[in-house]
Amino acid sequence: MQDKYKERTRQEIIHDNFFYYLEKSGKTMSEYAKDNNLDRTTLSKWKSLSSNMNNEHIFQAAKYFGVVVNDLYYNQKEKKNLEVLTDNNYKTVLAQQSIKINNYKTLFNKPLNAIFGIMMLFIGISSFIYLVVNLSYIYLLFYFVFSIASSYVIHSYGIKEKTYIINYTDDIYYLRKDHTNKNKFMNIGFIIMNIIITLINVLFIELDNQFQLLISVYGLVLIFVLLINIFSLINYPYKFKLTTNDSFEGYNMSLYRLISILVLFGLTINLSLNFNIASIVSVLLGSIQVILVVIDYYVLSKLYSKYELVYSKDQKVIEYL
Repeated sequence: MQDKYKERTRQEIIHDNFFYYLEKSGKTMSEYAKDNNLDRTTLSKWKSLSSNMNNEHIFQAAKYFGVVVNDLYYNQKEKKNLEVLTDNNYKTVLAQQSIKINNYKTLFNKPLNAIFGIMMLFIGISSFIYLVVNLSYIYLLFYFVFSIASSYVIHSYGIKEKTYIINYTDDIYYLRKDHTNKNKFMNIGFIIMNIIITLINVLFIELDNQFQLLISVYGLVLIFVLLINIFSLINYPYKFKLTTNDSFEGYNMSLYRLISILVLFGLTINLSLNFNIASIVSVLLGSIQVILVVIDYYVLSKLYSKYELVYSKDQKVIEYL
């Protein structure tokens, strides 16, 4: 049998193998259906890929053709890396796959914990930065440390990576009952307001030559914040998918906005230590920006909490994990 399955899905491989062995056995679809007490139309649906073989069908076919289940599950290239799993008594082995998935349920259901953790981390690091501000420009590194630490805290606290060993006909994914987003315009409004406030805030930052390095870093962070807000706006999830495999771009973007705007706010405070009117306005605008991004993160987390991690057995039975 030639290896013609390189780009084919698992079910397509199974169907290709089935009809290969059917042809090799010299049986017609009608004869196979009659021998195995099946409807002739069932095989026609397999042929057209409008219906999939379930586990019972695959076991039945393997026994009928005198092959092991792996002969139906894998293509030629994959079989070269497999041992033949059988013995003299013909014990078929169901081929399995390893699925690694991130469980976000803790983050989605308890966003305040994540917000509180990030804010405490920000306040602690910012306070330390303020104490050493006159000592060295090395303090700039602490904003980088904050960004890395925040991501680490979020992922270690709320995202549990787990690997499942399941049958090839089964699947694990996130499922929600509807794809509506009642807070769509509010979320979009928050993103637009953040972009506007970021641009206005630049007008009130007083540049001082003694803070050249800080100003350069501020400029880079400012550009990053604008880009991530614009990207979030362009790719905003107007429609939540009913099923997904832990690819939550909308949620991750909201998290990145929260962290980046906190970094920008910290730099704004550092550039506004002369306490004049412009500095006060700049800090107030930054505070509004932080409040908006916190609310946005909280609301979006609640929207994503509607996703449930499920296990689909035999492509029919769904169990909640």
